[in-house]
Amino acid sequence: MNALDKWCFNYEFHKKLEEVVAREYGIKPTFSDLISWGYTTNAYFIETKNKTKRYVARLTKYSPAKIKETERDLFMTKYLADSIPIPKLFENKRGELITFIKKETDKQGVLLMENAMMRLSEYIEAVPPFDMTDDIYKQVLVMLKKVHSHTIPDYEFSVINEPKVGKKEYKLLHGDLTPSNVLVAHGKVIVIGDFDESCIGPVEWDLAKTLVFSWFRMKERKFTDVFELTKEVYRENLLPDLILEYSKNHIEYRLDNINRHKTSYEKPHEWEADYNFTNSKLEELPRNL
Repeated sequence: MNALDKWCFNYEFHKKLEEVVAREYGIKPTFSDLISWGYTTNAYFIETKNKTKRYVARLTKYSPAKIKETERDLFMTKYLADSIPIPKLFENKRGELITFIKKETDKQGVLLMENAMMRLSEYIEAVPPFDMTDDIYKQVLVMLKKVHSHTIPDYEFSVINEPKVGKKEYKLLHGDLTPSNVLVAHGKVIVIGDFDESCIGPVEWDLAKTLVFSWFRMKERKFTDVFELTKEVYRENLLPDLILEYSKNHIEYRLDNINRHKTSYEKPHEWEADYNFTNSKLEELPRNL
């Protein structure tokens, strides 16, 4: 496939995406663009005529597991909406927050979408904190603590296995509060989202994941420095050995994920760079805290 063919395919896909949004949600997009890529979910910027309204359309590969995750995300978004800054979600014409897409083709019959789920939310003029600072990290921890302070609702959550180190009270967890799931504007955390992996377990599980993936985005910072900052802000009795154990778990899972999705990377050197960086971070973990 040459560059022009690839561009034409992308053009046809975006036109079809805009057509589906118009058909399902009753709005009239005039522009769309990919804003984030994931192994199973891509997010697209959607804009209407004269830039009057802007949205984010998330397309997720359909699977029974993904339906459960998406429903969990929607439940948590509604449950936490009064206390946590969360993007507004939009219903389709049938009053549903999830739109199922069986098959969409272009005029020549070329397959563009198949077995996908779509969610539409408001677009917020902000960016993920991929250059993480101490101040932004502190704000993220405050948000995370707010999630932990909520009563566990009557909902079917997965439960983190009993830790090898110590005994801990189980609380409501975000499950995946990494920089990719945070939006920042003018130095302030504006929104947190993506509650697909919400679960019940020790707060150290959540803190370790936020710590690790924020540390990945902090230049020339040691893991121990970020851990000390975590203790300072969270201000509760935390088990250092448990955070270290969970941090190792999260990085090992990330490495496994990179390996399992090797073919999803556009270029081999991109996969290699991601794997090598993550593996180097695993090797940098201290033996104890």
